[in-house]
Amino acid sequence: MNARLDASKLVFGFFAFAVLAIAPRYALTDAPPPRGPQIAVSYADLNMASASGVQALYRRIQRAGDRVCGPRPANADLRRFAAWNGCRDDAIAGAVGAVNHPMLTALHQGRSPAAVLAGASVPPK
Repeated sequence: MNARLDASKLVFGFFAFAVLAIAPRYALTDAPPPRGPQIAVSYADLNMASASGVQALYRRIQRAGDRVCGPRPANADLRRFAAWNGCRDDAIAGAVGAVNHPMLTALHQGRSPAAVLAGASVPPK
């Protein structure tokens, strides 16, 4: 069983880079989002079978989403702030989807990763 866990961590290690690649100004045009800056987010050191490990990865993904979309514009600049916020949201959603882990997806959707661990079906908030 330990070898199986190690093998899954190796597979996770291979996919340990959640790529966040959304350009900040894509929301201002009808063109598809271009590939932009990327930030690798490693989670090889986390226990993805625990709620705390999943929460730690989600925080890392959020911080990477903040950085990959460039400096946060002033809230008063509504157009630029909306584009930045959309970029961040899309980058985080893309990274969560790339990891494809049920507890991480639940956390991103506002549900408790512990509920997924327990097998409970908790409706989103």
